[in-house]
Amino acid sequence: MGNSNSCNRTLLKRIESFKLAFYQFTVCALLSWLAALFTESTEFQNILKAYLPILYAGIFSVGIAFTIQVIAQKEAHPANAAIIMSLEAVFALIGGYFCCLMNQFL
Repeated sequence: MGNSNSCNRTLLKRIESFKLAFYQFTVCALLSWLAALFTESTEFQNILKAYLPILYAGIFSVGIAFTIQVIAQKEAHPANAAIIMSLEAVFALIGGYFCCLMNQFL
């Protein structure tokens, strides 16, 4: 995560934040689809059944939240950005704990 932070900071100095976010989304989506083609047994019918959660995760969780992160990272001090981004695991743990309390398991 540290290398990603410094790489993003270097790229943000040269290109627009929205372009960087778009390029990262595009590359991640293409590589994910490519990996899924070779490692998953995917049925198109199942994708259609889950289109709402897929759209929600793609638009809100990734699209909006990650783009805001890229824009904010451009303005943040490097040490502050590193500390905030390292707290991702802490928030994942807290969210997982609350999911377990509600008997929601993967």
